[in-house]
Amino acid sequence: FRDEVYSYVAFAREVDRIASAMTTGGVEAGDRVALALGNRPEFLVAWFAAARIGAIEVPLNPTLTERELHHVLCDSGAKWALAEPAAAAKCRDLGEAGAPLERIVTLGGAEDPAEDEWAQLVNAGEVDARLPEAPASEAPLAILYTSGTTGSPKGVVLSHESGVLTGQCTAHMLGTGPASRIATPNPLFHVNAQFHGALAAVAGRSSFVLLERFSRSRILEQVAHYRADVLLLAAAATTMVDSREPDAIDDQTGLRTLLTGGVPPASYRRLEKRFGLRVQTAYASTETPVAIMAPREEADRHATPGVGVPMSNANPGLSLI
Repeated sequence: FRDEVYSYVAFAREVDRIASAMTTGGVEAGDRVALALGNRPEFLVAWFAAARIGAIEVPLNPTLTERELHHVLCDSGAKWALAEPAAAAKCRDLGEAGAPLERIVTLGGAEDPAEDEWAQLVNAGEVDARLPEAPASEAPLAILYTSGTTGSPKGVVLSHESGVLTGQCTAHMLGTGPASRIATPNPLFHVNAQFHGALAAVAGRSSFVLLERFSRSRILEQVAHYRADVLLLAAAATTMVDSREPDAIDDQTGLRTLLTGGVPPASYRRLEKRFGLRVQTAYASTETPVAIMAPREEADRHATPGVGVPMSNANPGLSLI
């Protein structure tokens, strides 16, 4: 993230500290923890910490209106909220108006380091604290809210097993491993960046390069800077990359694979030729993150991209149903 580097060991320690602080603060298995955050390392730490103790993550767009926040917080029954300053202020107003929140932690915005609420949370936790037993595979991992195009957003409950399986399948289909660097500017409050990005990196023991946001003018330069070989982009962002004028950076990205949604066949072929990479299209939904994806083996691919095939897993004895 930016130029900060976290090892898996350091990340695990931070997760244990936050998990310990959450437990001390009254968060128990089954409780909901809302994360109204942008792309930042603390999002990942808080998510994994909640998962570690069996609490359920509720990822939220930090720019939601007060009315939208009120619906999701009340519908999910969120007990804690970790939020960007503007979202935290809305959460406090909603708490006074009857939302079920017991604690709100603001990330950023503190002028005095002593008032940094995230640092306080880290300091309140213990690395070697006794934590609850790890949750069962079928236990809920996250509640992600749909866009609500036909009404109010509805919560989709996804299990630990669903997250692990999606990560394993994505890593297998992309052919990633310990030497891989998976980058994405996609928002962490969406299933794509979480399940096909972060969890795929964990499954493949790869590095995860988290970008703050998508920028058409900077994305290729960022990929080259961080030496990422896999890039996850939304279909709309992929189209914007395709519309960039050819530049010397095109030959310097080092990209091997672009994982994206459906793009026009002409764009698909242009991207592969221009960057010397493989475009791996995927189709999934919040409810079914184990996606339909372009075949893993080059010999199975068609000249014109189609919808794809069901994602497979390196473990043939593992059921996808």
